[in-house]
Amino acid sequence: MNFALDYPNSKYKIKSSIKVGGKSKNIDSLIIRAKKGIKSIIKISNKYKN
Repeated sequence: MNFALDYPNSKYKIKSSIKVGGKSKNIDSLIIRAKKGIKSIIKISNKYKN
């Protein structure tokens, strides 16, 4: 799973991404890790949104 965040209209050039990989039999664990990573990216990047 890949996720990316881009604020093209921000005065700061913010581009961030997260990649979570693993076996499909562990899908619940992958989803949890992806959610944590996305929340972290959003939390950090919200400071630079404008």
